[in-house]
Amino acid sequence: MANAYDIGDVVRCSSTFTDTGGNKADPTTVHFVHTTPDQTDTVNTRTSTSTGLVDTIYKVATGVYYRDITIGSSSGAYWYRFSSTGLITAADEAVFRVRRQYTST
Repeated sequence: MANAYDIGDVVRCSSTFTDTGGNKADPTTVHFVHTTPDQTDTVNTRTSTSTGLVDTIYKVATGVYYRDITIGSSSGAYWYRFSSTGLITAADEAVFRVRRQYTST
């Protein structure tokens, strides 16, 4: 099953920002929101263009960002969205599913 994970997994959510010419570029601000199956939102905002970690959002290279989500005890659909403002204005949204846990360890 594509995009299916288990409770306890770490899921890497990523996005690449490009300018109007299709070249990778850094936005002034990167926003990340993920929503759990119980409709709880977690919001992070990154305002640095340096490489590395800022407010749990990692910058790998120009225009390339990711955020790792550790799955707690909720199964179901998890939505996430990257958006940006400033030099690059764009958005990218996706969903992944977490399977219900049938056994305990």
